[in-house]
This record gives sequence, structure tokens and C-alpha cells, in this order.
Amino acid sequence: MNSNNDLQCSRKQSRSAGCQSSSYKGKRDFTLPISITIGTLIYLVFRYIPQFDGAGDALYPAIIAIVPFFMALILFVTFLKLQVRDVRIRLWHVFILFAQIVLSLLCVGAIVFFRLEGGMKVLFEGMLICVICPSAIAASVVSSKLGGNITEMTLFTLLSNIAAVFTMPLLFPLVESSADQTFLQSALIVFDKTVKILMLPLAASFFVKRFVPRLYNAVVSVKDLNYYLWAILLAVVTGITVRNIFNAHIAGVFLIATALSAAFVTALQFWLGRYIGGFCGDRIDAGQGLGQKNTTFAIWCAITYLNPLSSIAPGCYILTQNIFNSWQIYRHEREKM
Repeated sequence: MNSNNDLQCSRKQSRSAGCQSSSYKGKRDFTLPISITIGTLIYLVFRYIPQFDGAGDALYPAIIAIVPFFMALILFVTFLKLQVRDVRIRLWHVFILFAQIVLSLLCVGAIVFFRLEGGMKVLFEGMLICVICPSAIAASVVSSKLGGNITEMTLFTLLSNIAAVFTMPLLFPLVESSADQTFLQSALIVFDKTVKILMLPLAASFFVKRFVPRLYNAVVSVKDLNYYLWAILLAVVTGITVRNIFNAHIAGVFLIATALSAAFVTALQFWLGRYIGGFCGDRIDAGQGLGQKNTTFAIWCAITYLNPLSSIAPGCYILTQNIFNSWQIYRHEREKM
């Protein structure tokens, strides 16, 4: 009798744990749309409620200034969890980085060679920022759900950020050059700001691991900390993107063209990443490495260094890449069943 009762209790506890796990996963599944919705609603409150008239414009410079610090914090938390001694550079890392650079050069080449202006130039700048920006922090999480290697993906996130530090300063001035600055001056300005956002977190993470073990243990013990920090940042960046759309007074045709171009670039990068990964024996990680982008960083770069309207493209990329990721995870779970 006692053994039967114990077995029943065990089953109940297992079901309870399963329900809690399902509930937790369900909440995480809704994090993206919740963040996007909150960011949009907050901007609409500032825009249409008379009591907040003018407050949004007053706060906008401060919000733009906060974004890079928040991105650096997320990268710091991510790099803290990377154990360098356990990983090494793989062949797919090299080829995916090469593909990222080639796609960026094609976009810049089209703008310069055809001397694009107006809407077409903004459209290609949007595509450029979607291919040149580094791999997303959350790419390792999605990759692990699909059966990939979370450690190798985290390493690629680091390599991708290093590549962005050097490619962005070289290519952005070719697209949006300032009348009162030389190419070298523009490149150094971009390099200075991007290196602070992308490389200082790496240096800080190594320092904390080595000399501040208590802080290191406290940060890594918080489950999914970087995921929820990213959700907060996503809400902020969504609000910025919606503001740019409302203030741009652009035609619906241009919005549709931008959304379609973002969908095309999403499909191209995921397909090309998986195609390259097929030759290197790692289709999942290679596909996520090239396809899943740090769109919050892309939006900030577009606003800061390119035509602000080009930030609409990575805003659309957020939606298309996460639709594709949701489909990938759904299909993977069905195949497991």
C-alpha cells in the first residue's frame, strides 16, 4: 500500500513539475510579443495623451544614450558564462563570418556603384544593417533548443561582435559620409563607440571572473538574466522604432517594401547559413549564427550612423526572424515526438 501511495505521489509531483515547466516555457514564449507591445504602447501614450505632450521628445535623447549601456550590460552577462578553455574556433565560424562580410560588401557596393539616393538608398541601408550586425545573444538559446551546441554558439557571438567592431567603421562612412569629416575621422568615431559597446564587456567579464569571484557567482546564478535584460531593451528599442515610423511620414508602399526586404534578407541568411553549415557538419549552429541577428544593436547603429529610417528594416527583421525561429522549434519538437 505504501509503495503504491508513494508511486502516486511521485506521479503527481512529476505532473506538477511538468506543469510548472510548461507554464515557465509558455511565459518565455510570450516574452517577445509582450516586449514589443509594451514598447509600442508606451510610445503611443506619450504621443496621444495630452498630459505627456512634449515629455517624449524631452526624454528621447536620454533614452538613446541609455541603449548602448544596456547592450553592453547584456553582453557582459553573456560573456561571463563563456568558458573559453572549453571551446575552440570551428570551420563554420570562419565561413559564416566570411559570408557576413561578403553580404555587407554587396550592399555597400550596390549603394556606391549605382549611386542610390532617396528611398532606394534607405532600403539598401536597411538591408546592410541587417547583414553586418553581429549574431544575437539569444541565438545560442534557440540553437540549443534545436539540438545545437550552446557553447560554440556563444563563442561565435563573441567572434561576430569582434568582426562588427572592424567592419562597421570601414563601411558606414562609405554609405553615409559627413560633409565636415574625412573617411578616417568618420571611421574612428564609429570604431570608438562600437568598441566600447562590444569589447569593453568582454574585458570586464574576464576581469570579474579572475578577480571578483563573488560578483561572478552572483551574476551567473541568476537564471536567464541576460534573456530578461534583452526583453527590457527590446521594449525600449521597439518604442524608438515606432517613433521613427510615426515621425517619418513615409508612404505605405515604402513600409511594405522595407518589410519585404527584411523578410528576404532573413530567409537568405538562414538558408545560406544552413547551406554553409552542411559542408562543415553543423547546419543548426551555422544557420542561427548567420540568420539570428542582434537587431537591438542594429536599430541603434542605424539611428546613430545611417539614415534613421533604415532602422525600420531591423525592426521588421525582429518579427521575421522570430517567426522563423518559432516555426523551427515547433517542427523540431514535433519530430522529437
